[in-house]
Amino acid sequence: MKENIIKFIKINYAYFLLGIIVIWGFILRIYGLSSQSYWIDEGYSINAVQAIFKHGYPILDSGMVYTSHIFNTYILFLSSLVFGQNEFGYRITSVLFGTASIVVIFALAKKIFNSEKIALASSFIVGFSTLFIAWSRQARGYSQTQFFYLLTVYFYYQIWNKFSFKKLIILLLLSFATYFSNQLTIVLIPFLLLGLAIKHKNSLIEYIKSHKKISAIITLLFVILFLIATKKYLGEFWIQITSNYSNYSLHFLRYLIDNYILFLIFTVIALYCIFKNKKTRSTGWYFLFIFLLPLIATINLVNVTHYRYIFYLMPMFFLLSAFLFEIIGNLFKNKSIRWIIIIILVLINLPLLSFGFKKTYYLEKITPMPDFKSAYQKIKSEMQPQDIIISPYTPLDKIYLGKSNYWLIFSFTERAENSKKLFNTQRDNYNGVLAIHNADELQDITDKNHGFIIADSMFVNHSTKELSDKIISSYKIFFRSGESEENRLWVFKF
Repeated sequence: MKENIIKFIKINYAYFLLGIIVIWGFILRIYGLSSQSYWIDEGYSINAVQAIFKHGYPILDSGMVYTSHIFNTYILFLSSLVFGQNEFGYRITSVLFGTASIVVIFALAKKIFNSEKIALASSFIVGFSTLFIAWSRQARGYSQTQFFYLLTVYFYYQIWNKFSFKKLIILLLLSFATYFSNQLTIVLIPFLLLGLAIKHKNSLIEYIKSHKKISAIITLLFVILFLIATKKYLGEFWIQITSNYSNYSLHFLRYLIDNYILFLIFTVIALYCIFKNKKTRSTGWYFLFIFLLPLIATINLVNVTHYRYIFYLMPMFFLLSAFLFEIIGNLFKNKSIRWIIIIILVLINLPLLSFGFKKTYYLEKITPMPDFKSAYQKIKSEMQPQDIIISPYTPLDKIYLGKSNYWLIFSFTERAENSKKLFNTQRDNYNGVLAIHNADELQDITDKNHGFIIADSMFVNHSTKELSDKIISSYKIFFRSGESEENRLWVFKF
């Protein structure tokens, strides 16, 4: 019996190790899931979910329909129906999608390179990456987006090698699932279709000729669905890049160099090796359409330095790096040395990995995560029914206190005084509460009421200097937290 078990494990060692990675990765993702405070962006998603409970669809108190991450919003709604409207209920789906991505990257790597070593190395890094674990613990759509992206490119590889109209339909459905999880992935769909049109031009023409009616109907439905799905987003995006466009590609490149320089180098060398070999050149073109072109398009078109926008593509850096290390390992005949080469890749990654239990994770740079939870708990303990709340983050006010009264204007990307649009905004986009534009308006409101003002480093650095200076110098600090400058938070009482 014992010998049979050992024999079974030896034969299926890769799946046995994958099982360990998946289980441990899941535990790390779910441990203490309810402990950490909601951060700014989670407030937007949860606010939309609460709107679904209230109205049946995500129409906010301001009258705005929240369409960003719309698929994820409904997934969070279903999750909170099952697990409750709490941190666990809102975040558990990200845990599940993040864990499932470990399995999908294993399957994808094995499918492309037919190597269990590459598959295990890729899944190991995805499973224990600190950043990947952190995003798998947020009530946002990034972990979900990554899962559907990996599933999409898995099916894409099958069609890439052998065209199938049925699989093409599945591919399109998965592409839309990725898009509705995060609209920024719109750049992916044109490149996927362009790649197939080039790779399987003859097969597509032949199929269209022999199935004219079906092809016409499916094409029409796809175009209509694509236009409906992207009309609002593409319109806003076009206005953004034509009216106030700034290219942040160098910022994204700096982020990759500062945090993943070795994997950036490994990826470039790996792609060179793939393209150089005639037998694998087709795979190189595959990576061009599913990874390189979407990456280049995203970092050049995004008008803000939110590095999470390329998060869904990050597994490809690890997969290609693992491929390069297997190439190096194959230069040696000894199997043990080959495994040592792969283990070196893992060791290089150690500073980016987490294996122990943690309740608090921080995301990438310029993503502040103050302890709003403790601040609101402190406010709630002393807040009187007639007290008002003045805050830059009205969705968090609503989540933690059940109400929001006034919105402090600020911009995510610049000093508020540089944004003419902000000074013309009379109400908050999310809860429709009145905006406070300057120190005089603030003084007038606080003279007539009692309550609390919330401010953090993001607000202080991105509101008007007049408004932030007024708050800091004129009101008594009631609560403060945050060791790092990025995560500092103050509550003022008046």
